[in-house]
Amino acid sequence: MIEIIHTVVKVLLACAIIVLCFWLFKHHGRASIESNDKSMDALNFPEGGYGFTATNTYKSGDFVAYRISSDANLHIARVIGVEGNRVQVTSKDVLVNGAPLGVQIQTRAWTIPETKVPRGCAYILADDPSGTDSKQFGPVPYASIAGTVKPAR
Repeated sequence: MIEIIHTVVKVLLACAIIVLCFWLFKHHGRASIESNDKSMDALNFPEGGYGFTATNTYKSGDFVAYRISSDANLHIARVIGVEGNRVQVTSKDVLVNGAPLGVQIQTRAWTIPETKVPRGCAYILADDPSGTDSKQFGPVPYASIAGTVKPAR
């Protein structure tokens, strides 16, 4: 009986260590980030550091730092739509639930047909049309978003 208890305690301890490691990985570097990512407008994000705050709630217009599974670097982009929103990009405007977002984003010649953002995801776009964002990867899971971002001034 004591051997069973020791085995259960070892398994629980191993699970606790794994959960702690995942938590530390997700929350590492919360205070500030340095970004060489040129995908955002210099007026919104001048060169330098950025502070970010961990959160589980996002809204259209928020700037976020996120990771793409194939790249360990943090990228910065603007949340266009959150779960349940319908997002569409025309050559002239960015629409959320059929209404203009009200923020100027250079769409140039690319368009995105109306897309419903799935549960647990955000649709994000960089200010620069060549930026890495939902145009290439589709809606980004909240788990890939480190938090909201503001320039450290």
